[in-house]
Order: sequence, then C-alpha cells, then structure tokens
Amino acid sequence: MITRDEAERIVDEEGQAWTQDGDALGPVMRVFLDEYTGWPSFMTVQLDETSAHETFVALHEAAVEGADVLVPYDRDRVHNAPTVSAGQDLSLGEEDELFDYYGVPIEGVQPYVAHLGSALVSADDGVNEEQVAHLA
Repeated sequence: MITRDEAERIVDEEGQAWTQDGDALGPVMRVFLDEYTGWPSFMTVQLDETSAHETFVALHEAAVEGADVLVPYDRDRVHNAPTVSAGQDLSLGEEDELFDYYGVPIEGVQPYVAHLGSALVSADDGVNEEQVAHLA
C-alpha cells in the first residue's frame, strides 16, 4: 500500500503510472485519500494527453518507484476503468462501481470506509496541495 508521503511525492513530482507489464499509462493527476484513514486509495491518470478525462486506478496493491506508480493491472483493465471529466468527482454509486471494478476489499484494506475523502492535487493546478473533494 502507498503511504501518504509517497502519494504527496507522486503528485508534487508529477509522477507517471505504469502497468504490471511495464507499459506507460500516463501522468498521475490526483491521488484520493480515504476519508477516515487518510491512506491513498485511488489515483486518476490521464491516459491520453488530448483527452479531457481522467481514469481511476486503485492503489491498494500498487507500488512506488521514485515518483512513479506501478499498478498490478494490464493496460486493457485500466483503459476500461471508470472515468470522469478532469477535476470532476464521483457520486457514491459511481464509487461503489469503482470499488467493484477493481475488486478493492474495503473491509480488508480500510475498515468502516464509506467513501473517499480528499484528493491531493498538484500545486501547479492553482489550488492548495490538499484540496477537499468530497465525493457526493
């Protein structure tokens, strides 16, 4: 599991996301923290630099190398994951779909999690390092 310090480094240093096979996915846009524990749970990645969408990727089994994130998924799994418009948040129903899509064991990873709480975003985006992004 990724620590909060690692998540901050990924955002601050504009880290990249990589698949289990070593394929580049794209830049990490946001890292979402669990509302209750503060642990990083999901990140969004911009898969196509011309796209106005961010794709969600689960972090519960990810690893960090420097500022880059290695996820245990192949390219197709990530490309077919739920997306949102850049900067948009999810409803609680959409969050449930996201947890199901990646098979995130909520109880096993972070007990009593109802939904995600805040997102770490780059200071270059003109916002504070930690911006509250309550999801629904």
